[in-house]
Amino acid sequence: GHSLRIYARDNLDNGIWVEFGHQIDVWGPDSDTTPPVVTLISVTPTLIEPGDKVTVTWSAADSSGLDWYNNYSYEYTMAELGPKTVWPTSVTRNSGTRYDGVYQAQITMSSTDPGGHSLRIYARDNLDNGIWVEFGQQVVVGGG
Repeated sequence: GHSLRIYARDNLDNGIWVEFGHQIDVWGPDSDTTPPVVTLISVTPTLIEPGDKVTVTWSAADSSGLDWYNNYSYEYTMAELGPKTVWPTSVTRNSGTRYDGVYQAQITMSSTDPGGHSLRIYARDNLDNGIWVEFGQQVVVGGG
């Protein structure tokens, strides 16, 4: 941490330094080693046919904020449902900020084998702390 020290001087050239002690912590590579907290909000629908779209909604929170992807255009969070990946370029933030936001993506389950499919979500913060969070089987694809 860093201390704050302020100097003030009046019109008669009387000056004084005042110490305020520890006031500031500076973020750096060693100050945050924990990845974002990712929480699943919903997956709908959960029973589908091949080719149907599934909407996945989740939250991601981190005190340093989510990192940027693709030249500051998108926040660095993405989802995988079975064999399908939704990159950050196809994820929308519905509410909040990049420090604590709710994200959503639509995944088209085309060319997907029948049966259960697991979901995992990735998020990475500004200090390169990333995590894949596994949510297990979330969708069942019928036989068509």
